[in-house]
Amino acid sequence: MGTLGTWSSGGFVADGALAGRYELGLPDAAIASGARWVIVCLRGAANMLPVLIEIELDAVNYQSAAAFITGVNSLAPPANWNLMSVDGSGRVTVGTNADKTGYSLSTAPPTAAQIRTEIDNNSSALATLQSVVNAVSSTLGTVNNKIGGFAGAGLNTILGAFRALLRKDAGLTPSDVGGTFDNTTDSLESLRERGDTAWITADLSVLAGYTDTLESAVAAVQTTANTVAAQTDTLETSAAALQGYTDSLEAGVAAVQSAANAAVAQTDTLEASAATLVEAVAALPTADDIATEVWTAEERTLTSGAGSGGDLYGESGSIRFTYTVFDVDGTTPLPSVAVYASADDAGEQRSQIKITDDLGRVVFDLVPGAVWFWRSHPARLFDDPDQEEVNNA
Repeated sequence: MGTLGTWSSGGFVADGALAGRYELGLPDAAIASGARWVIVCLRGAANMLPVLIEIELDAVNYQSAAAFITGVNSLAPPANWNLMSVDGSGRVTVGTNADKTGYSLSTAPPTAAQIRTEIDNNSSALATLQSVVNAVSSTLGTVNNKIGGFAGAGLNTILGAFRALLRKDAGLTPSDVGGTFDNTTDSLESLRERGDTAWITADLSVLAGYTDTLESAVAAVQTTANTVAAQTDTLETSAAALQGYTDSLEAGVAAVQSAANAAVAQTDTLEASAATLVEAVAALPTADDIATEVWTAEERTLTSGAGSGGDLYGESGSIRFTYTVFDVDGTTPLPSVAVYASADDAGEQRSQIKITDDLGRVVFDLVPGAVWFWRSHPARLFDDPDQEEVNNA
């Protein structure tokens, strides 16, 4: 598609001289200005793998210096722009242009009256600056008063005082100290070397290393003094913010007080309800009372299987049999359980109801043979009847 050696938009022609080589005619629109890159995809020929070609679209001509500059800033380079040259030693030679005509200031400098007006217009800012300077000066004065009135030159400095206290080198005593102090005899170093009793076994050699630490501490004090002024402005801003916090806290305290009053009222109500509940619980019958009342009533309804006037089953047998009721764990005796015995598994011929003692026991006088026992308790369920064999053994 297309003619070899001649460009045509979208042309794709095999190069007969080189096997597997093709000429590609890119459309003008693919490399038009306005884009930074374009990707071309070639595929579809027999036995051909897809090929992606990315082309960077630059707006400059790398083959021409003048055209390159024009492409970068869209302006043609000025005359004699290329007079600068670099020699073999890397030195730059720049051509000169003696033509100074046509140059003038774009804005005239301010007059003295304009300068004065500008100063007056900013007088409030200068006043603020003066107040800050005054605050810094006051703070530095306070710091100086707390440190002491050293002259601040030569040995009469804080560092000089520390050196005089620690070292015995001649000529280190600050004149501002006054009195009879002499560091060559009165410093810590000299006292130790004289062998005073209190220092014989002490090791103060490390004090020499403290000098650098003390110098750093003095520098830190100076830095702190410098930052006091800046902190003054910050404190003023913080004071305003704290006032806002105070207002918020007062509103919060009022809300908490209201909630506390409501809580007190609810507490009084709960205390009254609790007292009523305690009285109601105390009036409730116990489980033993309920069991006794229920089974006493049922016992009054029972009759003997032998008919009216006969002996009840379990009262006249030849064997006195003790029956024990256990809780659901099978080992704990269960008191207050209503129990009766019957001569049949239907419970028709049965004894009087008896209540188990603290050891879970009831006693019946039974005849030998199979006996069925029936149990009941307000808080337990039993798998009744429970069959037992009664014999003389």
